[in-house]
Amino acid sequence: QRGYSSWVRVYEMLIAKAELLDSGKIKAQSVRGDLEFRDVTVQFGDKSVLENLNLKILAGTTVGITGPTGSGKTLLGQMVGRLFDPSSGQVLLDGVDLREYDLKTMRAHIGTVPQEPFLFSESIAQNIAFGMGQDQPEVITGVSVLKASRVTGERGELDLEKVKNAARLAGLAGDVEDFPEGYNTLLGERGVTLSGGQRQRTALARAIARDPKVLILDDSLSAVDTETEAKVLSGLREVQNGKTILLIGHRVSTLRHADHIIVLKDGR
Repeated sequence: QRGYSSWVRVYEMLIAKAELLDSGKIKAQSVRGDLEFRDVTVQFGDKSVLENLNLKILAGTTVGITGPTGSGKTLLGQMVGRLFDPSSGQVLLDGVDLREYDLKTMRAHIGTVPQEPFLFSESIAQNIAFGMGQDQPEVITGVSVLKASRVTGERGELDLEKVKNAARLAGLAGDVEDFPEGYNTLLGERGVTLSGGQRQRTALARAIARDPKVLILDDSLSAVDTETEAKVLSGLREVQNGKTILLIGHRVSTLRHADHIIVLKDGR
């Protein structure tokens, strides 16, 4: 009986259909990074989380997004990665509705660092390198990674120099060098062996290593002190290079280097 009830729940997941349809019409080989929210409304049931939102973000600019809890900040970032579609209106990348893009190629140009990142029970280097090598994903995922418990930087394994540079820019390199195994240090389930701030910076290094054109930081420095935060923001300026960056957060210190600051309240 226990097995049957478990199977019913698993089967419901297996037959579930994705709410987001992948049209696959436009393969986004490269993007500029212009974003636009045009008359965007998002409703969950009878409640409007965002209402008639209009916002243009030019490529290469850093925009801070702030506001009280529940104002729709995180949802704004999630729509850029097309984790949600608006109930009405459009979210556009380079003037094209996101729903017209092939999901995989479009998301290859977007990096997201959530407030609560997910880390794997692998080495720090493998966690940072996850998502690198879009042309050769087998180097990063699957059997190749499971066999490569050590990181040597040799051809066919993880690009250690790129991993180290991403860690430096994310303000993590000093912490890693203090670990006995360095970048080969194995993390516990969901990164339990790291502090909250170290987990956030590992996720940030992972996003930086992918070199995305659009980078979304969703309150991703909330667990670090202001001194470490300043180092991380300095590293971000070093890699900006025309990137469109969305800084979602509450701290003034996080937002003060943005080109523009957007304040959301009651979904507007």
